Amino acid sequence: MLDLAAHDPHLLLFAEDVARQLKNRGVNLVNEVSSFVLREGENVLMDFDKRDLLMKKVVLELQVMRTLVYSLGRSMYWAKQAGLLRSINPYRGFINQDKIMVDGLLFNLKNLKN
Repeated sequence: MLDLAAHDPHLLLFAEDVARQLKNRGVNLVNEVSSFVLREGENVLMDFDKRDLLMKKVVLELQVMRTLVYSLGRSMYWAKQAGLLRSINPYRGFINQDKIMVDGLLFNLKNLKN
């Protein structure tokens, strides 16, 4: 991802929302685990059910975060490829010229009717 962003910094716009989600998920995960681990009182030991539940929660959140990072990389890659394909399209100019001609004809037709 950083290699893509180094050459095309505008691709970082695709990363902003996912980076915010990753930060929020990471902070929430750390808060949840630390509140569970650092609690004080008489009942500080956890049984195997609570431990397994906590481990499953941590693993699930890390998998979601990994998926977000992967989707971020793919979206940046395909945004770059779409830009490359648009730039090497030899007919891009012709399509724009045709559209301008049709718009001009429709405008003239509308003016002639009035």
